[in-house]
Amino acid sequence: PEPEGPPVDPLLGEAYEPWREGQVTPDSPYWELEVMYHKAQHKECAELAEKKFKETGDAHYTLYIARAWYQYLEGNEQITDKKERTEIYERALAKLDEGIAKDPDDVHLKFAWGVLMGRIGTTRGVLASLRTADDIENAWLEVLDSDYKYASISLQEELPCDGYLAM
Repeated sequence: PEPEGPPVDPLLGEAYEPWREGQVTPDSPYWELEVMYHKAQHKECAELAEKKFKETGDAHYTLYIARAWYQYLEGNEQITDKKERTEIYERALAKLDEGIAKDPDDVHLKFAWGVLMGRIGTTRGVLASLRTADDIENAWLEVLDSDYKYASISLQEELPCDGYLAM
């Protein structure tokens, strides 16, 4: 007899059935990275995304680079040096800039760009972030003005919802 409910996804290690519009599915080319994000394997996710971006040139991989390094640093009390944190954010931002240059219509990349720019600003100091506030707002408004829908496996990130929260 067939088991009831959704099948267990081998990468995820649990049953998974998307329930939100735009929620990522196992047939996504980014599924492995989504699972790593879900499991908070942020450093490994960033490294794999960097490798895949280098191999394929697929701009959307830069989202995973940026998001993973951001998450890696959030709450990481072992990296307290402001300069080191800023360098990691800036390296992630540089990759994201490459992705946006390749695919300027990918609003998910623009959302991540706004998040990273905001965090770089607050890491440097609030006054330093004021000069980028309009650019960040414009990036997030592009997300909100689009019809783009996205939700991670367990809704850690959801667009446009997170865009409204960020604004």
